[in-house]
Amino acid sequence: MVWILIFCFALTVAVEGAAMLVVCRNRKCVYYSFLCNLLTNPLAQLLLLAWVFALEAFGTPKPASVFAYYGFVAVIEIAVICAEAFVYKRLGFPARRALLLSALLNALSYGAGLIAFRFPPF
Repeated sequence: MVWILIFCFALTVAVEGAAMLVVCRNRKCVYYSFLCNLLTNPLAQLLLLAWVFALEAFGTPKPASVFAYYGFVAVIEIAVICAEAFVYKRLGFPARRALLLSALLNALSYGAGLIAFRFPPF
């Protein structure tokens, strides 16, 4: 289980760092992206893991648990986007650009996670 969390963090850092390098063309921005992910990714993964355990503990039926899972993922992703946008805004990005950048980076890393777990390396 720990290896999956480490893999998710590493994948997020790699994808968002590469995208940040393309967008900003500045290694300092990549560093800030890493710090944002260090702040948000472990917490988001642990909250999601706790939610999955709670769904299983309460014996939630399959269709309802799938809906509850993706609903919770959406809530977590929105919270992460807002938190990272706040950090990017504090670093000098205009508010709109910070929000769009955070949404883009998180969409890319979420998509990479979907692909990676469709074809898991382990």
